[in-house]
Amino acid sequence: MKTRQMQYLHPDEVLAEMGRASVAYLPLGLLEWHGPHLPLGADAFNAEAVALQAADLTGGLVLPTVYFGTERE
Repeated sequence: MKTRQMQYLHPDEVLAEMGRASVAYLPLGLLEWHGPHLPLGADAFNAEAVALQAADLTGGLVLPTVYFGTERE
């Protein structure tokens, strides 16, 4: 499988993988200030990396990352 990220797959690839492992991971991550040295999406990047590793180990697919946050600036 070229990727486990659903947004890059064709419908037949999604159906084939769901037949093997009916699991979908939904990475959630904050958009928040970490100081000038990190991007606002650092938490979401980590969540996506963990979801991709879990899917590689157990099968299944990774849904697009959902960003949310508390920053009001």
